[in-house]
Amino acid sequence: MFLACHAPSVRFLIDPFSLLIPVDIVGRSCGTGSLLVNSSLNDQECVQCLQNSYTLSPVYGCEKDRCFPRDCRKCPKAADCSTLEFRSVAVGSVWEEEQASDLSGLQKRILSCPAGYKMVRDQEAPDQDNCLKCSKDYYRLTPVVWQGDSSLLPDCHPCPKGMFIYTHINTYINT
Repeated sequence: MFLACHAPSVRFLIDPFSLLIPVDIVGRSCGTGSLLVNSSLNDQECVQCLQNSYTLSPVYGCEKDRCFPRDCRKCPKAADCSTLEFRSVAVGSVWEEEQASDLSGLQKRILSCPAGYKMVRDQEAPDQDNCLKCSKDYYRLTPVVWQGDSSLLPDCHPCPKGMFIYTHINTYINT
């Protein structure tokens, strides 16, 4: 999301991290799944992201007066970016937007996985973020919420012997 500010001679976009981007220099509006690329006001183009990648802002990574060619973000494992829009695969998962560690712009990171899933998150590999369904004979009754350290992420629990697992298709499995 961007806010627009207007001064008498120059307009600016303000991104969520307070980076001022002059609209009159970067001027062209690009659609979802595209990045603005230009070296001057006269040679602007919108470059569509490759399949399985996304961008939260068409001007992320731009400098003061130009937007050099750059890559879109690689889609995390727990998301679907086949339509150039970011969509979560695990129903009930929660994502957050955060500044990339290399300060190149915003990226999506997994914040919470629903009950029945465990979370995979490595601070250095955002494209590996995932909500993995608990395997057969394992369960999680509560959501997993990111606490800032991957060593704190709980695993799925083994089902006690003799207990049943109730699945969504109304069947019981004896463990």
